[in-house]
Amino acid sequence: MNINFITECDTQGIDLKDLHSLAETVLAKECEDDSVQVTVLLTSDEVLKELNFKFFGIDEPTDVLAFPDTIQDDVFVFPQQSSDSYSLGDIAISVPNAGRKASNSIFSLQEEVAHLLTHACLHLCGFDHETAKETRVMQKKEENYLKSTKIHT
Repeated sequence: MNINFITECDTQGIDLKDLHSLAETVLAKECEDDSVQVTVLLTSDEVLKELNFKFFGIDEPTDVLAFPDTIQDDVFVFPQQSSDSYSLGDIAISVPNAGRKASNSIFSLQEEVAHLLTHACLHLCGFDHETAKETRVMQKKEENYLKSTKIHT
């Protein structure tokens, strides 16, 4: 499994090693394939707004976007590293957005980013939240993964 983090913003308060471990756990259990590659971009509100518009036609910033490789027609959103693994997709997380959410809740920045990362990994593995049932399934999985890590207390 190959998980690459690209940081384009201040990541103070974020432990990339713990996030890597979390993503690895989610992907290993949900995708059941050790040969996947995922790129995670930690970036700004502006970049998330640009990506949201470019790929989904929504001219607003958001907290997290997941780009399964299947929707990209072999055009990768982020640079891919050569390896024996295949690209499952890309994830983009707005660190400033996560910081605002964390400051208005009981969660730390690390916990908020961990939640967004887990959510996006589940999307890459085929989960969605279009219906109430799908939402419940996805939320339960998120809760279980986050509780099983040292990130969430």
